[in-house]
Amino acid sequence: MTEQTLHEHFPDLSILEFKILGTIAYHGEIPAKYHLRSLAHKSRCREEEVLTAVEKLRKSEYMEGEKVAPKHFFHVVDFVMKNVPQWEKTYAWLQTFRYDFSEYLWELGKLISQENWAAAAALKRPNSSTQAKRQPSMRMERYLAPILGQKDDCRLASVLIKDEVDSLVDYLLDSRLRENALTLDGLDEIRNIIDKSGMDALEYDDKLMMYRYFLQGGTPDWKSGRYTSSFSLKRFQPSSPWRPACKAIAKLYSNDFTGALGLFGEALKELDKESSVRGTFDNRILSFFYAICLLRCELSSVMTDQKITEVKDKFLKSRNVYYGKELAATRILLMYATFEHANCPEYVKGEVNRMIIEDNCPLTRIFGDILLGYFKCGQEVMSNEMPIAGILKHELSSYKPIGISEKKELAEAFGGKPLLPQIRRKDSWEIAFRDIRQNLIDSKQAEKRIIYFFDGLWLDNIVEQTRRDDGTWDAGISLSRKQFMNEGYGSMNDADRRIAAQMRVRVVDVPEAGIIFNELCGSDRLFVGQPYTQPFQPAEIEQEQPKITFKAYGDCISITSNVPYDRNKKLGNCIVKVIGDGKYSAIILNDLQRDILERILQTDKLPLHAAGEVRLLAERLDGIIDVESDLLLAESIQTVEGGGKIAIRITPEEKEHDYHVQMLAAPLPEGEIRYPAGEGDPIIYDQVDGKTTIVLRNLEAEQSNYEILHEFICEKIGDVFTDFMTARLSTSQSLLTLLEYAYEHQETFMLEWPRGRELKFKGIMKPADVDIQVSTNVDWFSIQGQVKIPGSTLSFKELLERYRDAEIDGYIQIGENEFMRMTQALKKHIEDLDGVINGSDKSTKSQTVGKYDVGALAEILGEDGGLHAQMDEGFLSLLSRMRNAYDRPAEVPASLNATLRDYQKEGYEWMARLTEWGAGACLADDMGLGKTVQTIALLLHRADKGASLIVAPKSLILNWEKEMQKFAPSLNVININSEKDKKSAIQKAAAGDVVLTTYGVLVTQKDALTAKHWNTICLDEAHYIKNRMTRTSRAAMALTGEAKVILTGTPLQNHLGEMWNLFQFINPGMLGPWQQFVDKYIKSPWDELVQRELKDRTMPFILRRTKDEVLDDLPEKISYEQMVELTPEELQIYEKIRKDVEVKFKKHKTAEEKKLAKTLNISFFQELTRLRLLANSVSLVYPEWQAESSKIAALRDIVSSLGSRKDNKVLIFSQFTSFLAQVGQMMKDAGVDYLYLDGQTAMDERQRLVDEFQSGDSQFFLISLKAGGLGLNLTAANYVILMDPWWNPSIEDQATDRAHRIGQERNVTVIRLVSANTIEEKILKLHEDKQSLSDRILDGTSGSAALTMDEILDMVSPYR
Repeated sequence: MTEQTLHEHFPDLSILEFKILGTIAYHGEIPAKYHLRSLAHKSRCREEEVLTAVEKLRKSEYMEGEKVAPKHFFHVVDFVMKNVPQWEKTYAWLQTFRYDFSEYLWELGKLISQENWAAAAALKRPNSSTQAKRQPSMRMERYLAPILGQKDDCRLASVLIKDEVDSLVDYLLDSRLRENALTLDGLDEIRNIIDKSGMDALEYDDKLMMYRYFLQGGTPDWKSGRYTSSFSLKRFQPSSPWRPACKAIAKLYSNDFTGALGLFGEALKELDKESSVRGTFDNRILSFFYAICLLRCELSSVMTDQKITEVKDKFLKSRNVYYGKELAATRILLMYATFEHANCPEYVKGEVNRMIIEDNCPLTRIFGDILLGYFKCGQEVMSNEMPIAGILKHELSSYKPIGISEKKELAEAFGGKPLLPQIRRKDSWEIAFRDIRQNLIDSKQAEKRIIYFFDGLWLDNIVEQTRRDDGTWDAGISLSRKQFMNEGYGSMNDADRRIAAQMRVRVVDVPEAGIIFNELCGSDRLFVGQPYTQPFQPAEIEQEQPKITFKAYGDCISITSNVPYDRNKKLGNCIVKVIGDGKYSAIILNDLQRDILERILQTDKLPLHAAGEVRLLAERLDGIIDVESDLLLAESIQTVEGGGKIAIRITPEEKEHDYHVQMLAAPLPEGEIRYPAGEGDPIIYDQVDGKTTIVLRNLEAEQSNYEILHEFICEKIGDVFTDFMTARLSTSQSLLTLLEYAYEHQETFMLEWPRGRELKFKGIMKPADVDIQVSTNVDWFSIQGQVKIPGSTLSFKELLERYRDAEIDGYIQIGENEFMRMTQALKKHIEDLDGVINGSDKSTKSQTVGKYDVGALAEILGEDGGLHAQMDEGFLSLLSRMRNAYDRPAEVPASLNATLRDYQKEGYEWMARLTEWGAGACLADDMGLGKTVQTIALLLHRADKGASLIVAPKSLILNWEKEMQKFAPSLNVININSEKDKKSAIQKAAAGDVVLTTYGVLVTQKDALTAKHWNTICLDEAHYIKNRMTRTSRAAMALTGEAKVILTGTPLQNHLGEMWNLFQFINPGMLGPWQQFVDKYIKSPWDELVQRELKDRTMPFILRRTKDEVLDDLPEKISYEQMVELTPEELQIYEKIRKDVEVKFKKHKTAEEKKLAKTLNISFFQELTRLRLLANSVSLVYPEWQAESSKIAALRDIVSSLGSRKDNKVLIFSQFTSFLAQVGQMMKDAGVDYLYLDGQTAMDERQRLVDEFQSGDSQFFLISLKAGGLGLNLTAANYVILMDPWWNPSIEDQATDRAHRIGQERNVTVIRLVSANTIEEKILKLHEDKQSLSDRILDGTSGSAALTMDEILDMVSPYR
C-alpha cells in the first residue's frame, strides 16, 4: 500500500495512523499502552510516535470515544481487506481481549468487503442486545446506515434480521428528521430497503405514511393500507399507533379538539402495548402536537381544569419527557404556556438555550425558534434554515417571514391555520381571579405551609407543615423537589410558585439561596440543618444595604461594591453570603438599585477630574445606595511635593541568574504608586498608612534621574533594555553592578525586592569578617564560627544556611529585606567548605566534616584568602600523619615470596599510605588481577603492629590459607573456623598473626571478634555487607582496628546504597548519615553535578583497574549468544504461565481480565522463577513432562563438538542445581565424564575437584553459578558455557573470570545459551539497557537507579 492509495480514501491519515485505526477497529477499542508498545516494535517506530498518532485519532472524525466511529467502521475494514490483508495477523498477534460485538463487527465487515452475503447473513449475532440499549456504540443500525448507499442495497439488506430492520428504519427516520434532511425521496429509499430485506413491508407503511404527512400534509390514503399506490395490498394491516396519531393532528387543524384528544388517547393505548414508555409519545413532533392538543382542550373547556391538570401532570411526570432531551420542547411548552409572570419570556429563553446546549441539532434549533416566537422572547433566532418538514414550517410561519403564497399552500395542505398562535396565554387578571378562588378554597381546609432547609447556600430540603389545633406547626413531611418545581403541591402560595418557576430555569451550579431569600427574607420559613432534628434551627439573616466605594488611587478613582458584579450577567434580585454557622448576609435589590449598580459598575475606574461628579452623585444616592469615599472629605486630604527618586524593581526569572528589572518613578517613596518616569498626570493620589495624600510630581527630576540610570546601565552592563524602562539581566555580575551603584546613590535610587518592598544593601562581606574554629571528635571534625555583620554577628551555621538558600547568587540575606554581598574569595571558601561538610552536630550546633577529608579541609582553610581559622591539636596531628605517609616511600616487604607486577606494586603502595594515616581503602580491581597478593604484601608491611583479621566467604578460606603459605610463610595463619576454642584463639592472636574467618562465624562470634582491637581488618568479597540492615553488616561495622581494607571486583551491583555501606565500614561518617546520603545522592541519580561530587569524594579511597588497562599479555575473551528455539509444545506451556502472570499483575486490565485475575492465586516473584525454569526445561516445573529440553539438546551438540578435541577444557555454569542435574544425566547417557561442584560441596572436596580439573583428564566441570563464582582458579579451561542468564551481568563476569585471569595462556570462549522469545531474552535486553552500576559510578557517567517495577513487569509482557 502506498501513501497515494491511502490518501484517495483517507486523505488526512498517514500509514502509521491508519494502521493504528485498523488495530482499534479489530480490537473494538484503543489497546492498552503495553500493547501499543508492541505495535510500535512491530511497525519499527518509536513508542512516542504511536502514542502521538493515537491522540490525533482521538480528536479526529474517525473516532468516537475509544472506538472507531460507526460511520467509518466498515470503510476501514474494507480498505484493510482489499489493500493490506496481512495486517490482520499483526492485529491478532497483539493478543488483547476482544468483546463479542467487536469480533462480530470485524467478521461482518470482512464478509461485506468480500461480498459474501450468504455467510454474512449466517454469521452468529453477539448476545449483546441488553448492552446495546445502554451503549449507543453497540447499536447495529449506526454501523449499517452509512454504507447502505455504497453497497448493493438488495444484497446488504438481505443480511439483516427482523429486529435489525426495525432498528434501522427507526434510526434512518429519526436521524434524518433530526438533521432536517428527511425528504420524500428519502422515504422512498427507506421503503425500498424494507421491501428488499425480505420483511413484510406492510408492517412499516403506517409509520412511513405518517412521516409523509409531516413532510407535505394532505390526506393519507389509510384505507388502502399501502404506502403508495404503486404497492399492491397483500393483507389487511392491523391497527397501529401512527394512524390515529396522524389523524389526531388533522383533527386539530380542523378545530375538532374532542376528536383529536380521543384519537391521541387511542394512539397512546396502542403505543403502550409495544413501548416501554407509558402515557406519552417518544416522537418529537407527535409529543409536541399532543401538548398543543391538551392546551387547546383546556382553553376550549373540552375538559375541566382538574382533568386537564391530571393529564398534563401524567405527561410531565413521565421520565422520558422530564429528563429526555428529545422532548424538551414539549416540556417547555406545557410548563410555561399557562404560566403568567413578568419574567416568563426570560425563563423560556433560558430553557431554550439549555435545550440547545444539551442537543444542538437543526431540529432542536427549529423547535427553539417556534418556542421563542410563541413566548415573544425578542428577535433572537436559533436557526437560519427553514424546516423541510411542512408541518413545522407551517407552525414557524407565524414567527418567521415566509411568502404569502407559500403560507396559503401550507394552510391548504394541513387543513387550517397554524395551531400554536391560537393558544392564547391568560391575562394577569385571569390568573389573579383564579388564584383568589383557589386561596378561598384552601382557607376552608387545614392550613399548610412550605418551609425550606439550607446547607450553606444550597437548598437541602423542602418540607410541608400542617398547623395543629393549638396554632403550632407539626414536624412536616419532605417534598419531592421535582414535583415542587412542577408546582404539584396545593399548599404552595404565590411566593412558592415564583420560587418553583425560577428553580426550573436556574443554572445547575448556581445555589438556590438567592432565589428563595429574595421571596422569603424576613419570614419564618427559612431554616438550616436537617428537618429530622428538632427544634428546627431558623436561619439568621442580616440584611445589608447595597454599597459603592470610590477610592482615589494614583491617577484614577477606583470603583468597588459589596455587590459582586459580572459584566456578562445581569444582577440578581438577592445576593446572599454565609457569615457564620446558620448566619447569612443578604442584599435585596429593587429595580432602581439594580439599574444604578449595573450602570455604575460597568467600569471599575474613573479619571481624577471626575471627583466633583462623584461627590454630586453621592448626594443623589443618599437613601438609595450607601456611598463611601475619601473624596467626600476633601478638606482632610494632605498635599505634598514629590521628588524625582527612581525605584528599581528586581524580579528573578525561572532561568537561573536571569533577572527582570523595571525602573519606575517613585513620586512618594513611602507610598504605593509607581509611574513611568516623567510621564502621566502631574497631580496624583497615593496611599500612606491607609491615608489618601495628594502628590505634586516633579516630572523633570524623574526624567533626569532615569536618564542618568539608563546611561550607567548601557555603559557598565550593556544594552540590556527590552522595553522602555525595562531591562533583562542574564548574569549575577550584571545584577551586582546595578545593586552596588544604587547602594552608592541612595538619595536618587531605591531598590525594591519583591515588588513594592525596599531591598536594603548593607555592604560587602569579606573573608576577614569570618572566624572559624576546628575541633576533633572520634570520626569527624566540628566546625564553628562567627561572621561580623553591621550591628551584629551570624554563626557560621547561619551563614552556611543562608548561602544555600540565597535567591541571588553571592548575596546573603541578613535581615528583613537586608542583604550583603560576599566577595569572590569568601564565596569560594564557603562553596568549598559546603562541599566537604557532611552533616551537623545538634548538641554543639556545629557543622561536621569527616576526618578522612582532613586534607581537603586543610587545603580550604589554608588558602590565601584571609580566613581566620583555628585548628586544634587533633586536626594538626592527623594532617601531619597524612603528609608523612605520602612523603615516605612504601617499600615492598622483603619477606614477600612473590614479584609484584607494576600495577600490583602501585596498589600495595596506595593501600600502605592510606592505612598509615588511618584511612580505609577499597581495592576494586577486576577479578583475576591479584587483589589477594597485594593485600598479603600490606599484611606483611603492617605485621609488627598487631594481629590482623581477614573475613572471606567460606569458599575462599582454603584459598587464602594456601596463598598465605605460598607468598608470606613468615605470617602465622589462624583459621578459627577449624579451632575448637574460637574465643581463646581470637584473644591470643598477636603481632605476626593473621586470623582467618568466614562471614557466618563473624556473626556467631561477634562478641569475641569485636572485643579485640585489630591491627588490620580485611573483608574479601566485601559486597557481602552491602545491605546495611543485615546481621552480617552490623557485625562488620562493630569491628575496630587501626586500618580497614575491603576487596571486591564489584563494589556496586545494584544501587548507590551499597556504596554508602562499604564506605561506612572503611571510613565511618565520610559520606554523612544515611538519610542525608539518600536525599543528596540516591534521590538525584541523574544529576551529573551531584554524581561528580560523589566521585570526587570517593576517588582517593577506591582503586579500580580493569584487565584491559593493565594486562597486555592476557589472551582474548570471545563471547557470543546461541539462541535456542523452543518446540511449539514447550512454548505453549511457557506462554500459558506468562499470560497468567501478565493478566494478574499488569496495571491496566479489561473487564474480562479483571475477572480472570481474581481467580489466579499466584505470587509474582515465584512465577518469575517458574518462567526462568521453563525456559531451561519444562520438566523442572512439571516433573511428568517426558520430552527432552530443547536447551539440553543444544548443549549435547556443543558437548559432542568440544569433546572431540581432548585439549578442550569446559566450565558449565547454571544457577539452578536441579537443571545441572539434568545436564549431568544427559552427559552420563552420552558417556561423557564430568566433575560437579555446588554449594553443598565440602571445602576439602572443592579444592580436590579444582586440582583434578587443572591437572587431570576431566574435560567438563559442572558448577553452580553462586558456588563457583568466587575463589576458584580454573585457568585450565578455555570454554565457559552459561546455561541461563542472571539479572546482574557482574555475577556472570565473576564466573567467566574463573578461567579468564592471570595464568591463562589460551583464548577463552564464553557461550551463553538463551531460549528465544522468553524471559531470558528480556534479561539480555536489560543487560544492554542498564550498564553495570559499578562502571557508571566509578567511571563518573550518569545513571544509578536500581531495577524499576515497570522493568520487572516488562519481563512478563509478550516478547517483541
